[in-house]
Amino acid sequence: MPRLLKPALIALALLSGPSFGQTYTFAFLANPGADRLAPADKNLDITFTVTLTTKFLPTISIASLNESTYWHNGGITVRMEHDGASSVLNDALVSTSGPLKVDSGVIEIYPHLNEFFDVDFHSDSSFVNSNRLSFDAFVYGQIDAYNDQIAFRDLFDIASGRDASALARYVTAVPEPGAASMFLAGLAGVLGVATRKRRRGRKECY
Repeated sequence: MPRLLKPALIALALLSGPSFGQTYTFAFLANPGADRLAPADKNLDITFTVTLTTKFLPTISIASLNESTYWHNGGITVRMEHDGASSVLNDALVSTSGPLKVDSGVIEIYPHLNEFFDVDFHSDSSFVNSNRLSFDAFVYGQIDAYNDQIAFRDLFDIASGRDASALARYVTAVPEPGAASMFLAGLAGVLGVATRKRRRGRKECY
């Protein structure tokens, strides 16, 4: 086996692995009354769609989800839908790197299920007002996810490092064929050169 074959095959395995340049999508419901003892008003339900693109997001973890850089570079996108209106939570960020900061409010992504992906806006939030979001749904109470949802719990387990076995269920995009083709073409060239050198070495020995 040519000397370069083993590392080349390892690289190929990494390329075809489940996390290389893939996109994962998690959708779940949240409500400002989800964590209260009284039943939540279902009219205030907000659909969160969290899209994670590992081409720009090195890991899916609590730390990376709290890094503003990935909310701006395409690694993390969070869309919220309520009463027929759609908005992108990324647009609320005023921080470009480091911890998440919004213009008036907070985004909390903690390693505790009850405090994972909590959003709290204040009435003077320019994001809320410019998007004409409902104060009842987005301002009057902290927005919490319903903890009994499978997608929400899976995202929490993956990000907190508890269990990543469910990740494959949320794949929505795979690496572009062009990227794989370019890699394979380069791999073939490297192996071809290595093979020719090996044959030349054998002839010289005779």
